[in-house]
Amino acid sequence: MVSKDVVSFNAMIMGLTVNGEGEEALRLFSKMQEFGLQPNAGTFLGLLCACCHSGLAEKGRQIFVDMTSRSSVSLELEHYACYIDLLARVGLVEEEFEVVFLMPVKPNKFVWSALLGALRWLIREKGVKKQPGCSRISVNGVVHEFLEGSPSYPQIKSIGRTLNGLLKQMKEARP
Repeated sequence: MVSKDVVSFNAMIMGLTVNGEGEEALRLFSKMQEFGLQPNAGTFLGLLCACCHSGLAEKGRQIFVDMTSRSSVSLELEHYACYIDLLARVGLVEEEFEVVFLMPVKPNKFVWSALLGALRWLIREKGVKKQPGCSRISVNGVVHEFLEGSPSYPQIKSIGRTLNGLLKQMKEARP
């Protein structure tokens, strides 16, 4: 590296991170500190991403705590989103909820997406099964029941053809 400044180190850290070399990114951060360079918000984002994509939950937690203790670095929404994603990937759902609801900035779609991903993981882990959706319709005094994903209804093929025909007519009628 010709220029040993924070920007160069940040670029290298993020490059290693996006190429799946999270532990190498953390080693490079140690070298950056040996040069006496102070990390900035971009450095910490790269480190959190490195931990997130490498499954290094404890190291990511240490980095997040280190960030919060530094007055020179302000936590941005991106830092929270990355940390929450890290917690989600390792199944620390309760801690993830705590961070989301205590963070001083309003969550964005990335934060909510990470939270929903963790909930999906928890549902699979616990073996929870979703009940299939059900619809009922009364035609000529006869109640017909449809279960989601069930092809067992006697007229299912006829209904499918009718729906496809209606869909085609709606598309053709669209301006």
